[in-house]
Amino acid sequence: MRHEYFAGSTGAPQAHSQGSATLEPFGPPSRPDIKDRDRPPMRALPFEAYLFHGESGGIRWSPHRENVLRALWNANRPMGAYEIAHILGTGRGPKHPTVVYRCLHAFQHARLVLPVITWKRFVISPDPSTVCWGLLLCKSCRSHLPVDLTSQVVSLNTRLAERGFIPRDVSAEVEGVCRACQVH
Repeated sequence: MRHEYFAGSTGAPQAHSQGSATLEPFGPPSRPDIKDRDRPPMRALPFEAYLFHGESGGIRWSPHRENVLRALWNANRPMGAYEIAHILGTGRGPKHPTVVYRCLHAFQHARLVLPVITWKRFVISPDPSTVCWGLLLCKSCRSHLPVDLTSQVVSLNTRLAERGFIPRDVSAEVEGVCRACQVH
């Protein structure tokens, strides 16, 4: 599997090849009449970058935690804990979704994954060093597009502080129809 990402200030595309076994899709299928080239790609960092960000965020890596994160990293789409448990349990006995939820909660705290609250799923963060991501969600093909909302969150926190309110968590999701689905 090949993931592209933009590195450094040049914005030049970089490529990372993934040699591990590919994961089979599970869950709601995407629309077959929309070509993958019409969908905006999720720009993921190399897997090792997520391991580094996780360590700096206080995560102690175990093989199970790495497998959960790798399942999301490989998927390039929102996935739920039951789906991840099903994929990880294939051939090696079932994995319990509760254990997967614990991993996802720790990853969310370290900003490695983003919760897709509307769909009760999680997706890999495009860049864990970014403070806040919003998500554009397509109801038709179930694709997602992350949007950097760091400057908006700073403005929001300033306005909330003026009222004496300290936010614990901020999330923004917009559900609609993506460009690829509008064409079809």
